[in-house]
Amino acid sequence: KENIIFPAAELGLGDNYTRPWRGMDYPMYVYRIQERVIWGITARIIFDLVQRIKQLPVEIL
Repeated sequence: KENIIFPAAELGLGDNYTRPWRGMDYPMYVYRIQERVIWGITARIIFDLVQRIKQLPVEIL
């Protein structure tokens, strides 16, 4: 696992990515796959899917 500082302000993405939402900080997931970077809602969907797969019984896998 690697922590990456996401440069939202420098990229001009606005306040939605640089401040807490509803009073809480939320992680920004970023995956590097070969030469590509996956982030935002797509990365969150991948993260959630992996967490669900990890909860499956071993015999299903």
